[in-house]
Amino acid sequence: GIDYYYSEHKSQVGDQDICMVTVDSSTSKNLIAWEREQSTDIDGYKVYKETFQANVYDSIGYVPYNKLSVFIDTSSRPAVRANRYKVSTIFNDGNESYLSKHHKTIHLTANTGTSGENNLIWSHYEGFTFSSYKIYRGTNPANISLLDSVPSNLTSYTDVNPPAGVVFYQVVVDLPYICDPSIFRAQGTSGPFSHSLSNLKDYSQSSNDYLIISPSAVSIDINARIFYLTVFTNLKTWSVTADQSWLTVIEDIDGGRILVNVDKNTETSERTAEITVSGSGVSNFNISLTQGITNSVEEELKDDFIVVTPNPFTDKLSVNNLSIANDILKIELYDLNGKRYFQSENPELFTEIDCSDLKSGMYILKAISKDKAYTYLLVKQ
Repeated sequence: GIDYYYSEHKSQVGDQDICMVTVDSSTSKNLIAWEREQSTDIDGYKVYKETFQANVYDSIGYVPYNKLSVFIDTSSRPAVRANRYKVSTIFNDGNESYLSKHHKTIHLTANTGTSGENNLIWSHYEGFTFSSYKIYRGTNPANISLLDSVPSNLTSYTDVNPPAGVVFYQVVVDLPYICDPSIFRAQGTSGPFSHSLSNLKDYSQSSNDYLIISPSAVSIDINARIFYLTVFTNLKTWSVTADQSWLTVIEDIDGGRILVNVDKNTETSERTAEITVSGSGVSNFNISLTQGITNSVEEELKDDFIVVTPNPFTDKLSVNNLSIANDILKIELYDLNGKRYFQSENPELFTEIDCSDLKSGMYILKAISKDKAYTYLLVKQ
């Protein structure tokens, strides 16, 4: 673990602070955001996470200076626990600043009271001063509304008249400022982040099994992409299938997610697919997917500089960097739960990974350069 670093640049550039940490609704993972200092001396930022020991932090990722200053912790489990994070500044000469002050996420749990009420308990947000918590409730994960607010010195609440069936709760903190990672600090006042969210907690007092997926409908552009569906259920096992060959769906039961990998649309018209999630004793849940034929955003990931073969793989993976101008700084291999199985710093133009000890299933390979991040979904047979 690392406590802090010293940098000779500390007097030239101020400490980099985290804006906020939150649970990202699109991935159900923790998101860390900050606004960048305006400087020509900065190469990028390291993100640190508290280990199993209090106040001991390990590096979990790097974000180049010219990229959006947001990091998704793919190994986080917001439904299980809260996490603390810090960031540091990496300068062009390789020196590193002190670590920032930490921010901690909100972890929400629920239980049944003696008179049929729902008791909510959550961990306190740490990182900035705020006056109150907002408590949201709904019977659908896509439609929750404000139930009540409590002062920030409280971390529990009793819903004395909860709706019947499955109820969804979320605790929210409003930021005392606007956080916009897409701009440099002091360049603007509006941004995409104005509050921090807890995990979205599903809870039912009934013994009846349930299976709910969010979102229930997805529309994407022409590009190939990976996205996630969130699974809310009290079932121990469930399965997922798709009715089209141009997408792959993989269940992540421990993480409560479905990974959806969609190929680029090479057809001349919009195409649709249906994803079906099923479990014992409950009705199937169907999700509609529509893929268009136009670009909505510029693609961030390009496959023409990196070649990963074979896929599917058995015992070995080969990673080839085809452009010296896009030298890879780091290669990492993860499973869908965020567990890292391989890491190589400053790898050669050709890297071979021994995968003989890996179990069959889906894996994600990340290749990080100074100005790009490449992500590949792989299958171990």
